[in-house]
Order: sequence, then C-alpha cells, then structure tokens
Amino acid sequence: MILGVAFAGSGEGDLRTQLTAAQTESKTLEKQVDATSGQVASLNEDVAKANADVAAAKKEAGDAKGAALADLEAETDKIAAERAALEARAKEVGVAEAEAAANTFEGNGVFVVGDDIQPGTYKSDGGSGCYWGRQDRNNETFANALGDGPTVITIQKSDFAVKVARCAPYTKTR
Repeated sequence: MILGVAFAGSGEGDLRTQLTAAQTESKTLEKQVDATSGQVASLNEDVAKANADVAAAKKEAGDAKGAALADLEAETDKIAAERAALEARAKEVGVAEAEAAANTFEGNGVFVVGDDIQPGTYKSDGGSGCYWGRQDRNNETFANALGDGPTVITIQKSDFAVKVARCAPYTKTR
C-alpha cells in the first residue's frame, strides 16, 4: 500500500499542478478574450462610424445630384422659355418682313397691280432719271413722271400695271 499511497499522492500533485496550470491558462485566455472583445467592440464602433460616413456621403452625393438635376431642369426651362420667345419673335419678324415685302417693290421693272403690288401710295428716294408710269390693260401709259429726287406714286385699283426705271425701291406709305 505504501506504493499506492505514493502513487496516489504523486498523481494528486500532478493533477493539482495541471489544475493550477489550467486555471492560470484559463485566466490568461479570459484576459485575451476580454482584450479581443474590446478590440472587436472598438472595430464594431469603427465599422458603424464608417457606415454612418458612407450613408452621409451617399446622402450628400444624392443631395448634390438632386441639386444639380434641379439646376439642369431650371436651365432647361429657361432655355425652353427663351426658345419660345425667339420663335415668337421670329414669327413676328417673318410677318413684318412679309408685310414689308408685300408693301415694297423694286425701282426697276413692270409690276402688275393686284398680283405683284397692291393699290396704294408708294414713296421712293428716287434716283438720277427715276421714271414711273401707270399703265392700263392695253399697256398704254396714262400717267407718268421723270425726275432726279424723291418721288411718290398713287396706284389705283383700276390700274393694270406700273412701270419703273432707275429708281430706289418703293415703299407703301398708305
């Protein structure tokens, strides 16, 4: 039995040593787990802050994109309004040009009343040797003038044509 006690005694000592070593290792591991948990918590905070920064950046980018889009839409609306105004002005100018063309004729040529020109009173700055003549349906001149200065012609509905030569363009005054 002495051997058994010695064996039992020596086994118990080894177990105690192993238990003490295991407890020491367990405390060391607990400290490491606590330190690692602290690091994980810190990293989780960093990740949360980074996610918040990303969300803020996305919002800011979205706000900037929205603002840029709003600016583009406003500029597009402005351009559309300017275009509409220009188109309206072009139409007005076109009407005015058409009216001016209808109320103007060149200072050289024969112009048929009702087709090429309309009845009314026309004025020209004239020219050197400016001639005008009102004609009937038989191409007979029944009224005419020759001069070097400004000239005025009153064309009647009953006139067939007007012949002009060496004159500045004529513009209808009434």
